[in-house]
Amino acid sequence: MRRDSLSNVQARRIALAAQGFADKPPANADLRALGKVLGRIALLQIDSVNVVSRAHYLPLYSRLGPYDRELLHRAAGQAPRRVFEYWGHVASYVRIDLQPSLRFRMAGAGRFL
Repeated sequence: MRRDSLSNVQARRIALAAQGFADKPPANADLRALGKVLGRIALLQIDSVNVVSRAHYLPLYSRLGPYDRELLHRAAGQAPRRVFEYWGHVASYVRIDLQPSLRFRMAGAGRFL
């Protein structure tokens, strides 16, 4: 193996750590902890399929551990909002700080209706 290359195991560990899976779950899963997760993953796909739980709750659980689902609803619906709903490729909760970067797509969306 070359010295400047990664093994599959090393690459996998780096990718998982970058997404927050190597972090210790917080002692208190509050809005601050939710914000930290959103800072890493930027969006949550909203999915109404309810086999185990709705899909947008699972990434938070995998990073925060047991948490109050109302945190996400507060982050989306109460000031100061931390996420907004947007249809990019799929319906998603997107970090609010990314909204200005998506305005050009939002403005153009009406042309296709």
